[in-house]
Amino acid sequence: MIIDSHYHFHAGEFDVEKKIEAMDKAGIERIALMPPVVTLFEADPASIPMRAARMIMGKRVFYSIFKRAMCTFEGDGINILGKHYELFNLPGNKPVFDAAAKAPERLCAYVLVNPKLQSEEEMRAEVEKYAGEETFCGIKVHPFYGQYEVSLLDPVCRILEPYGKPLLIHLPFDCKDDILALIDKYPKVNFVLAHCAFPYFDMIWPELVGRKNVYVDISSGAYIDGRMAGRALKAFGPDRLLYGTDGPFGFLDSSGEFDMRAEYEFATKRIPADALDAVSGENFMKLWRGQND
Repeated sequence: MIIDSHYHFHAGEFDVEKKIEAMDKAGIERIALMPPVVTLFEADPASIPMRAARMIMGKRVFYSIFKRAMCTFEGDGINILGKHYELFNLPGNKPVFDAAAKAPERLCAYVLVNPKLQSEEEMRAEVEKYAGEETFCGIKVHPFYGQYEVSLLDPVCRILEPYGKPLLIHLPFDCKDDILALIDKYPKVNFVLAHCAFPYFDMIWPELVGRKNVYVDISSGAYIDGRMAGRALKAFGPDRLLYGTDGPFGFLDSSGEFDMRAEYEFATKRIPADALDAVSGENFMKLWRGQND
């Protein structure tokens, strides 16, 4: 069972019928969708900039360089490697759940909220709107692109706690103390830190492993290769890693379509056979169903 637990829904890229055909071809059983947060752009994991970035990620001596070189925010967008892309800080959840409803046995969906732009009441109403759907699998927040402090996620945790679903977070820079404090304050909330706890990676893992409500996903070939995934497995063990792609950003096939199988093989090539089932899908299903220990 392979579940892609981290996929951004872009309407022009995600035709449900065609995507399910691609999933079947790639051996992907299910995809967890979330609203888009940035304009779709190419992020080739095999490119020289991506390969160079992966070499310095997780190394304390390069943290400040990585922070300065990766991107800058400007106006309503972000500049990445010299190119400007529009950000969507409060996209609609309805198109995502509408897509998931077309194939609930193959798709599920996160509700995206933004505590910088929404009040606690507005976020609660948004979550309640979709929490009754069979495809609802948790809440996604993106303080990195949203440019807000992790401390603002306190009401999000209060809202999510009764549902027993995971909170998927793409962390911003300079948030280490805040995320650790939030995790400790809400021991009943299961935190999934995207991209192996980007932008800290190995630098924060020793402080996370003892916190049993913390998981990391090995999504995005831009950040995660087999070596990073292997180090994360050694640090957290097989029961606290989730596979994902960060699709449709990543490898493209010869026709220009997102290559789910290439992403899977790239991320999991150093995951041993006896850990693959847990990492590839079982852990996500347990979190979704509230069956984790």
